[in-house]
Formats: sequence, C-alpha cells, structure tokens
Amino acid sequence: MRLLLGVLLLVSLASATQEIETYYKYRKLCEHARYGEVCFYFDTRFATFSNAENVCRSYGGRLASILDPCENEIIARKAYILSQTTIQTRVFWVGGVYQRGWSWLDGQRVGYQQFANPNDQYNPPYSCLSIIGSSSWNVNGLWLSGSGRFAPADDSHP
Repeated sequence: MRLLLGVLLLVSLASATQEIETYYKYRKLCEHARYGEVCFYFDTRFATFSNAENVCRSYGGRLASILDPCENEIIARKAYILSQTTIQTRVFWVGGVYQRGWSWLDGQRVGYQQFANPNDQYNPPYSCLSIIGSSSWNVNGLWLSGSGRFAPADDSHP
C-alpha cells in the first residue's frame, strides 16, 4: 500500500526587510492556511521526510510544529479538504521527530498531542510524524509515526 505523503510547511510572515520576491512567495503561501503570524503551506507531491524538510527550508520555513488544538484543527481541516480531491487518504509530514521523546524540528518538545495510536506516543516504532487528511472525521487530524522513507518511485505526482 502506497501512502500519499505531502509536505506541510510552517512559515513566519515576511518582515518588511525581506526581498520582494520572498514577500510574494510568502504571501502566496499564506493563501493556504494562516494561524496568527504563522502560515501553513500544503505541498501534495510525494516526498520522504528529509526531502519534505528540504522543500520547507527552500521557502524559508520548517516542517510544521503543532503546538495547540487550534493549530491542529486548522491543519486538519485543510488536509481534509485536500483529501476530497483524491480517492487516496492524504498524509502530510509535520515536523515531529523521536529522539528519546517526541520533539519538533525547531527544538520545542511536543506538549500538545493528538496521536492516532497510543503506541505512537509511548513506544514509537518509527521516528517521524505525519498528520492524516481523511474523509472520515473520526481519524482526520490524528498523528501517525512513520519511518520517513515513504515515497513512491514517481516523485513528480502533483
């Protein structure tokens, strides 16, 4: 079974000192979803965890850190909407990594948690986090641990 994995990008709003090109890039990204001073961008191309993080860095951001239920709801709602455009459930990488405990790539420890399976939280078989975008609301927005290596042979999928 192949999982459709996308990139979920966390980007802070551009400051007045940044280049115009970057500002327009950020402004375009903010059309996806915004929470306070943070913009989320959803890339539906297939990617490994490390490739997804590299895409985020190319935009000046990181894979998303989900710090509270409101952020999770905003991200889950957009993931749900994107899942309506395909027959496959979409799963998006977020910036959670496991190294003696769950933390975000920006260094913050995972406080707020929405794991799909208790084993993902307490005894994770894998080291990266993704969020489910599903047509079933009872699983939409839940977190899954993964190896970070899920990516089909064809990375050109839109």
